[in-house]
Amino acid sequence: MANKEMNEINNKLIDFVKSWNLIQPDKITLDTLIEKDLGITGDDAIDFIEEFAKKFDVDIVSFDYSKYFGSEGIDIFDVFSRLFFQKRTTNHTDMSLRELGEAIRSGKLE
Repeated sequence: MANKEMNEINNKLIDFVKSWNLIQPDKITLDTLIEKDLGITGDDAIDFIEEFAKKFDVDIVSFDYSKYFGSEGIDIFDVFSRLFFQKRTTNHTDMSLRELGEAIRSGKLE
C-alpha cells in the first residue's frame, strides 16, 4: 500500500476519533490508546467499535471486546488502586489508533 494511501486512511481515522469529542483534537495521534487515553470502555467501546467498523467497512465478527475494554460497572479493586497507588489497573490489552488503521487496511479487526 502506498504511503499516500496510508496517510489518507490515517487522517480519516483521526478525523473519525476527533468527531467523538473525547480529548483535545491536537493530542490525538496514531499512538493514542483507546481505553487509557480516550477513556472509551464498556458500552461506549461497543458503540465506538461498531461505528468505526461501519464507517470503514471493517469486519468485527471475531472481535473480542473483553480483551481490550473493561465493563461499564465500577471495579472496586481499580478504585482502591487509584486511591492508594495513584495508578489505574487493567487486565486489558492496550489498543492504539494505529491498530485500527491496520484493521482498515486489512478489512478485519480481531
